[in-house]
Amino acid sequence: MKVPNLPALDSPLAHYATVTGALFPSMPSHLDEHQGALGDCYFISSLGAIADSNPNAIRNMFIDNGD
Repeated sequence: MKVPNLPALDSPLAHYATVTGALFPSMPSHLDEHQGALGDCYFISSLGAIADSNPNAIRNMFIDNGD
């Protein structure tokens, strides 16, 4: 079995897991925005604006590594 080249985890609370499903089941939009307690509203709202004007710009930020 090939061992993936993954960054080391510095916290015992973090872990890697296999997931299923699509990252983008539909085109990204501002309706996908969800701000948690991190205080990153400036970033989330910027991504929402980009998603509404050019959703493929959001999709192109991610690369499928086939794993």
